Amino acid sequence: LIISDIRMPGVTGMEILNGLYQTEGFPPMIMITAFGDEETHAEAKRFNAAAMIDKPFEMNVLLEQVRDILKQLNEPGERPQSE
Repeated sequence: LIISDIRMPGVTGMEILNGLYQTEGFPPMIMITAFGDEETHAEAKRFNAAAMIDKPFEMNVLLEQVRDILKQLNEPGERPQSE
């Protein structure tokens, strides 16, 4: 499980997600952003982000997403689905 902000110096979280999307069996990724417009959410979903969380957020929201994703990973044949 990877948790990444979208806007970072050097490489963006979306670039990481896009690169991993092209790799078979890539780990689920939770994207975090303070700039969560519809286009950003759609792009993250297109690259199979497991979840997209807008800042500011409550830590329990992130923890709940992590739990849900890890639970799905432990179920045979399941792949975490983006929301």
